[in-house]
Amino acid sequence: MGWDDVVTFIGAAVIIICFALLLAVALAVLRKTHAAEIYLIWYIHSFFFIVFTALHFYSYDKHFFVYQVCGSYEESCKSIYDYLTNTRGEIELVVILTSLAILPQLLAYLLSGLSGTGTAPRFINQTQTIAIWSLVKFFAGLGGILAGEFLGRVIWHSMYWTPAPAPTIPDFIPPFFVTTIAFVIAATHVYFSETFPKWRDAHSRLFSPFSTLHQFLTRYDSGRS
Repeated sequence: MGWDDVVTFIGAAVIIICFALLLAVALAVLRKTHAAEIYLIWYIHSFFFIVFTALHFYSYDKHFFVYQVCGSYEESCKSIYDYLTNTRGEIELVVILTSLAILPQLLAYLLSGLSGTGTAPRFINQTQTIAIWSLVKFFAGLGGILAGEFLGRVIWHSMYWTPAPAPTIPDFIPPFFVTTIAFVIAATHVYFSETFPKWRDAHSRLFSPFSTLHQFLTRYDSGRS
């Protein structure tokens, strides 16, 4: 092992340790009141991890892409695989659906408020929660897929001789990072959901202009606002 390899190994180990500490903090935030959510995230991750470990091992053994294991259904499997691993597409979809659920309500609230008949947007917190947990589940699954790919390669290289380079510690960074992100998003959402109402009540004066504006916009429709 050369000096460059040693530096790469140490750097990768430091990064993984940092992610591990971040994961520990996220779990500490979640475990007291959201134990079921922790289990669900790990379950989704584990499901895809087991499935794709086997699929990637088999695909390496046959020397083809993972979705080619479907044979005549290759195109359908490729579409599913692309859907499960398309981070940008998932984020865009969540943003679009969330915007369609919230922005029309907000605009209608402001426009109708000009005549004092505004109705405050409804189900904002519920929509936000659904959007956040959709991302959490996606990253949990993607982390399992990437970890399965890593382990599938490790098992295959340990069983068969091959001139292709074996997986290394740096290759483990992406799956561990994505899995950590799932827990960090969930923990961040939970933390702010639980602390913001208390902070808002303690600093109610900061929100008095918004309360005044809301009363003005709903002055003829206060019963429904």
